[in-house]
Amino acid sequence: MSLLARKHSYDKLSDVPFFSGWTGEELAHVDRVADYVTYAPLEHLIKQGTTGYEFIVILAGEVDVIVDGQVVASLGAGDHVGEMALLDGAPRNASVVAKSEVRALLVGSREFRVLVSTTPSLDRKLLVSLPRRLRDAQSS
Repeated sequence: MSLLARKHSYDKLSDVPFFSGWTGEELAHVDRVADYVTYAPLEHLIKQGTTGYEFIVILAGEVDVIVDGQVVASLGAGDHVGEMALLDGAPRNASVVAKSEVRALLVGSREFRVLVSTTPSLDRKLLVSLPRRLRDAQSS
């Protein structure tokens, strides 16, 4: 993983589907606390069984979600990973591996907790995405 120069700005975050509907103030806050990173193909964003320290929103590229060695989903721009371990403190339940070069927004655990408690848009996005992920996992 390498840090990207701050080429993005909060006004461009509104183009990412995950951030649609967020206020300018909410986007500016995310921009202040997040790092913009890039992952090389085959690099792990997350490793199954490890402690979670970050929430990741994919800005560009594709990743595979792998549970016990099996690919269970592919995700791309606008998708997010890592929130479950931050919300419940349990070890990561899946690995996430870059299929291509991936540009992402990374929010550390402390900043994530602040965002969850102060950003209604984030609460709603996470609540909506969790049932969808559970349904997708059950159909795999």
